[in-house]
Amino acid sequence: MQVIEKKAEDVDNDAHRAKSISEARSATAAFPGLISDILGVFREAYPPHIIATIAFWGLSHAGGPQGFSTTGIIKDVEQHHVELLQALLLTLDADEWGREPASALQIQRVIDAILALTTAFHRRRALQLETFADDSDRLAVALVQERVRDYTQMVRNWSTHSEMLSIVRAIHAPLDALFEAYHGYSASDLIDVVGALVTLQQERTSGHFKLMKDIFSARTKKAIVHGFFARFEGVEGDPGAFLASLPKRARLRDVKTMLHCHADRWLVTYMCVEPAVLARRMGKPAASIAKIFHVLGLEPGSLKESNPEHLFLANPIWSAPAMKIGQEFTFFSPQGIVGFLPTILRDLFRQADLATQLEERRAVYLEDELATVVGSVLPSAALRSNIKWKWQGVEYETDLIAVIDRVLLVAEAKSGALSTGALRGGPRSARDHVHRLLVAPAEQSGRLRDILLAGRSGEPNALDVVTGLNLGIDPAKIDYVLRLSVTLDDFSALSSAQADLKRAGWLAEGTDLPPTMQLAELRTVTDILDDPATFLNYLSSREAIQRGLSVFGFEHDFLGAYLQSGLDLPEIVSGTHKGIFRNMSLAIDRYHMSVEAGYAPEKPKPLIDPYIANVLVSLRKLAKPGWLSKSIALLDAVPPGHCNDLGGLLDDVAVQVSRNWQDPDHRGTLALCGPGRRAAAMFHIFPETSGRDMSQELALLAENAMIELETNTCVVIARAVERWNLPFVATAIMRLDESPSPSTGRRIPIVSCPRG
Repeated sequence: MQVIEKKAEDVDNDAHRAKSISEARSATAAFPGLISDILGVFREAYPPHIIATIAFWGLSHAGGPQGFSTTGIIKDVEQHHVELLQALLLTLDADEWGREPASALQIQRVIDAILALTTAFHRRRALQLETFADDSDRLAVALVQERVRDYTQMVRNWSTHSEMLSIVRAIHAPLDALFEAYHGYSASDLIDVVGALVTLQQERTSGHFKLMKDIFSARTKKAIVHGFFARFEGVEGDPGAFLASLPKRARLRDVKTMLHCHADRWLVTYMCVEPAVLARRMGKPAASIAKIFHVLGLEPGSLKESNPEHLFLANPIWSAPAMKIGQEFTFFSPQGIVGFLPTILRDLFRQADLATQLEERRAVYLEDELATVVGSVLPSAALRSNIKWKWQGVEYETDLIAVIDRVLLVAEAKSGALSTGALRGGPRSARDHVHRLLVAPAEQSGRLRDILLAGRSGEPNALDVVTGLNLGIDPAKIDYVLRLSVTLDDFSALSSAQADLKRAGWLAEGTDLPPTMQLAELRTVTDILDDPATFLNYLSSREAIQRGLSVFGFEHDFLGAYLQSGLDLPEIVSGTHKGIFRNMSLAIDRYHMSVEAGYAPEKPKPLIDPYIANVLVSLRKLAKPGWLSKSIALLDAVPPGHCNDLGGLLDDVAVQVSRNWQDPDHRGTLALCGPGRRAAAMFHIFPETSGRDMSQELALLAENAMIELETNTCVVIARAVERWNLPFVATAIMRLDESPSPSTGRRIPIVSCPRG
């Protein structure tokens, strides 16, 4: 993990602004030419060969014993680049296409142009922001819109391939009969076809790599050339004549490059799929497969009237990813279809006049899955779903409350879908979706949280509501009320944008957003953080870090940052910095890719100090009242990544206690606190032979630690030198009153523990 700090005084804002405007103007000027360059190459050489080559190498990931790379073999080429190339191709009629295979130089020209084009589209929008530079209100709204547009333009899959198929199938399968009555095939049929397309493509791609690797394993030019001519399908001619045509000093590497270029001409054949081929693999009628293919296909020239600028934020390829010429279908990147299945199916359900049924099904599914996933990570929790309650004469309903130990989790499920207008960043649509999917559930869960905490303090009206909820816990014993919002559509571009949304006026100043994540992201979080303490501490940390500053990141990046830092970074928690979390999900991405490929990699884990991990395990096993509250506070006080030898530090203190315990001023206490000062941890070491009652002394020491460390929560861990094999002999969690009285007694040394 790298933290890069840029101080305001080190940045020349005027120079940076001038440079950005200059780049935006250059991008605007270059934009039409870049499109012309791509279309020009398409007219010179056979474009399906060009796109197939770029898709094959750009979207393939190298793998090995250590797992898979998270980047494609062609640097910087991503799914959205291939989609844009396909859309540009379909603005031409087939008779405008070049006929000869493309040269390596022509393919590189297209790669360079498409990378420059997508960058230009992004930069030229800075000119619009510049027009609002002196209007802070409009600028704030425009910046929120840009978050959505960037996400729409560049981010694709919202989970792993298998997870996406599983979720989409579970949502739509119960409506198969109604869907099939209109379309002639079921929603499950379409999902199965897409899954089979991906599998077929993977088999063909893998087969190509294995064949080429086997052929090129030979050590001589002659053996490689003869092997290529004999084994590579479609190659004709005399290998001897080919060898004779080579320059005398041709290197082995040059020969391999030539053969690779020739092999690339056949990549497009891997992407051509006949309905009959898939029908035989799936055991389904070819007519049904063909019908689905036609729904997913667009013909050359069909986008002739499209404005190229609209292809970035509303690409028809997203809904119709196949290129069809008569009965021939080409899928350049079938893996990309899976992420768009919800949108494709939503349109098809609307055509069948089944939109209402689908909305109802999505709501039921999400609420059920929310309870299932939360129950899996909090197995001992009491779950209450769809709870109705009244406050000030108004009835409300909370989707889920989980009660475990002295901790409550209030969760809301929002199954609403994002409209195309919102995805393009339209202010009215985007604001409406922000309110329905982010603000409304945040207000709902925030209202109940405040009532629960007021009930804990004994406020009569709030206490009546809490008592009526029948949660099975004494309101006075509630330690934590945590919140969570879960959606079906991916809303991660805005889920952490609390500060930006407030500046835009889309979120009231008094409202804080809970962690808001898509269902698949919640499954990932609970898979990686499969312990109640780390899961709930993550939710608490997520809400805390976005509460008071501008922070940008996707859920997997936040999760990756939590594994390494507990999301407790002094550079961020100071409130004076903007935070951007990038590339923090790499370990999680590699883990998922390896699992998808059939490997059993080690799961990424939080970098928790070994001694702290031992304490957490013991607290969970004993499960005495307050165990989870203590665990959450302990992770707040000693976050992952902030300590790696606490056991050694405590050993040193224990040695001193054993020698000097009769000295009234001996050092027997160690206090720690994370940068965010969310809680303190006090470790008290004592000899049982002293026979002293420690309870009052520990309370004074804990109060002293909280005042010294400027926090209102302290978890106390007491250890006896005679039973040093135990992680603790007693634990407690303490809090300062809102107006604590000045404490007396000796001060304890505050020790800063180095980050691991």
